[in-house]
Amino acid sequence: MGTKFCNMNIYNPSNMEYILPAGYSIKKIVNGWDTILEDECEIDFKKMEKIAKTLSKDLNTSVITVNYFDDDVFELYVTVDGRKTAYSCVSIDDRISKKVPVLVEALRLNDKDAKAFRYLLKNNNGPQDAIFKISAICQLPLYIDSYIYEDLQENIVPDKNTVLDEIKKEKSRNKIKSTRPELLAEFPGDVVSYYTSGSESDDHQGIIRTVEPTRDGIDYGKVNCYQVTVGENPYLKKVFDYYIPISELTGEPKGTNIWIFGDPKDNLVFLEPPCMCHYFIDDPKKIKEIGDVGIIPKENLSNPPYDFEKIKSVSNEEFPEEPNPELAKVKDSDIYTDLFCLSLDMYIIDGFIIRVSEYNQYKKHENSRYARFDLFDDNKKFIKTVLIPIEQSMKFRIVGARYTYLPERNLVIYDDFVVDLKDRTIIQNENLPKSYTFIEKRTAKNY
Repeated sequence: MGTKFCNMNIYNPSNMEYILPAGYSIKKIVNGWDTILEDECEIDFKKMEKIAKTLSKDLNTSVITVNYFDDDVFELYVTVDGRKTAYSCVSIDDRISKKVPVLVEALRLNDKDAKAFRYLLKNNNGPQDAIFKISAICQLPLYIDSYIYEDLQENIVPDKNTVLDEIKKEKSRNKIKSTRPELLAEFPGDVVSYYTSGSESDDHQGIIRTVEPTRDGIDYGKVNCYQVTVGENPYLKKVFDYYIPISELTGEPKGTNIWIFGDPKDNLVFLEPPCMCHYFIDDPKKIKEIGDVGIIPKENLSNPPYDFEKIKSVSNEEFPEEPNPELAKVKDSDIYTDLFCLSLDMYIIDGFIIRVSEYNQYKKHENSRYARFDLFDDNKKFIKTVLIPIEQSMKFRIVGARYTYLPERNLVIYDDFVVDLKDRTIIQNENLPKSYTFIEKRTAKNY
């Protein structure tokens, strides 16, 4: 038989007064917080839950409750206005969390501590390890009952820095040793980014969604979902698939590249690049219906220790219109020039910032047109400009197109164009659909 107990913690810096049922006491262990314990350790989980509901309504504040059973289960949950609104449950075999942002807010964690807290929720080291480490990060007495309180008095809350150091070492051990990207899988298709309703699955990382060709061609409504697995040889594991009737809604062929985006509170737009709107929805019920289809069941997902994040971007407004001194001289001459920047945001990729634009020079009886690529370092210092002549008929100016830079090959993948900055050539990628394609590069931070 292992340890069993239950307790509550309430943030109460103003010392609001309230009455507890007989058999319960308030302990002042952490500054600004009330810790509520059973006097005789009856381990009445249901009664503790009932008290949490009452106090959350009476005091108009969130209540953090702990149930710990036989070193087999550790449950941490938040009660707001009489309802259990968020929880994390760690057992010997599994762990489940719901509405982690609510937990973070109720525990009043700063950004650094919230990151460590989320990391601990994803790593199943058992209930006992979890409660001690989470108690340290939150700086609250979670592993406690009245007997433990009387015996310890001091050092009830574990040291936070010790746990943060352990997390840092653990991340280092799990870190992929290679300093270069490694190919996990390669298959024909297109990565898509469709609007999906918010869900518990959003706390999981390493997920991509694709559409893939079949014998009947490609259908942009049939979406396959993959997640990076954990282990010495990670791979892309298929975790879900779903269907959005894009062709039926828009009246366009199934192979039409449609991007679904918008504000779920107002509207969804089914857009074909560069700016052809084929379908528009402003009915909240219909928006939810479409968004819910893409929710991946959380039981299908794992918690990889990799820290995935979208690539960082900076606004074009932070840069001069003409950063190149030599071209600035041309601009001041009798040659008329114009510059059309194709994106308001530029991406920071492997220490480089690259701005894609269309550049024109107008001389007497002559017009020269170029695809232009301005390179900066990550401190926004200008490096160089690459101008590549293009025909007047080339549809290079694509509003809203995505692009990425591959510095190891000196290539820019811009929409369905492959741009070689060294050879100053532009070719259309025949492996991508003829219609314009949105491209986005994702990285795994520090991996």
